Amino acid sequence: MGTNRIINWFRFFHSSIVSKSVMYSCSINYLSTIVLAYLETVSLYYFYLFRIKELGERYFIPPLAIVDLVACFVSSPFYIMDNTFYFNHPSDIVCKILAFLKAFMAGFSGHILLVICIQRYLLVCRPFGPKMTLFWKKVWFATAGFISLFHSAPLLAISGNKTMDDIFLNHTIQTTLCKYYAVDNSPNITAYFGLLALISLVNITLTAALLIPLVRRIQVSFSGRMSKNKSSNTESNFQSTETCSVDFDTRKS
Repeated sequence: MGTNRIINWFRFFHSSIVSKSVMYSCSINYLSTIVLAYLETVSLYYFYLFRIKELGERYFIPPLAIVDLVACFVSSPFYIMDNTFYFNHPSDIVCKILAFLKAFMAGFSGHILLVICIQRYLLVCRPFGPKMTLFWKKVWFATAGFISLFHSAPLLAISGNKTMDDIFLNHTIQTTLCKYYAVDNSPNITAYFGLLALISLVNITLTAALLIPLVRRIQVSFSGRMSKNKSSNTESNFQSTETCSVDFDTRKS
């Protein structure tokens, strides 16, 4: 009898005005993110297709925009369903697919950013060294996708709905949630998520290691240009002042 009362309380809370207002506000936030990402991608493609005819060293920017847009389309339904079906997720298959796509697109985007940093590092910090040709750009892009697929594919097997017994007010309540690991915890599961953390850490470290000297080189370049422009302006002002002085002396004589 007490357990049924607790379950009814859970259902009442989830259907209450406060819960629905929070759920709807989160859903609107996620949908707004999709709309903004779509507008950003459309404007970027318009700019690159109609304003910049030759992509050149910007080869990875349009694909990165598409990957980020797809990531928004995948992540938003994942969190909207998580908010809507807070205690009873309806589909195990949908949970698996969304969890896999969410991890795949996030990893793909991060690896593309690393490839962009490598490309810009070779271009700016090694101007006389080898550059990425179109062939190697395609190879790096495919490699980033393959690595993302490699470390996110196991989620199709281990993720899904997981029914758990939660203790609330000394009563046991069963909830079914979408989890990244629906199977029982084991050393293999721990090793897999440890590998994911290691890949993310290595990706972030390499990106930062390439980005720091790149930013410093750009700062030095801009500082040199600004000082050069400042010196040229000073010299021009000096010559103008000298010319005016000569004209004044000529008129005076």
